[in-house]
Amino acid sequence: MNVAVPIPDVGPQLQVVVEEFILKSGSDDEEVRTAARNDLRDFIEREEIGITTLLVVVKYAHEVKNADLLDAFCERVANLIKDKKVVEVRQIFGIVNDFTPEEEQALRDEHPWAFED
Repeated sequence: MNVAVPIPDVGPQLQVVVEEFILKSGSDDEEVRTAARNDLRDFIEREEIGITTLLVVVKYAHEVKNADLLDAFCERVANLIKDKKVVEVRQIFGIVNDFTPEEEQALRDEHPWAFED
């Protein structure tokens, strides 16, 4: 989809960047599309975009079926959790650990790689 639709709960600067990307990503010119992807990735890496906002844009990109937008924002989310401990990932996503100590230990025993320091 190459029509920009307002994204709820994002700031105006990010809204403009996403709108410009969507419009440029629909170009017939491969150079324009490539430049748009690079500009978007640069913006995402340069700006301090909170996890909540990142996930809002991921959902939006999925809903408007824009694979390049989805890929760029999912990549940023993946980079945020890359090489993080389970506890850190829980903190990033605001996940409450509802496992009992026994269940947690069973997971640690079954998947030790996920809990390596």
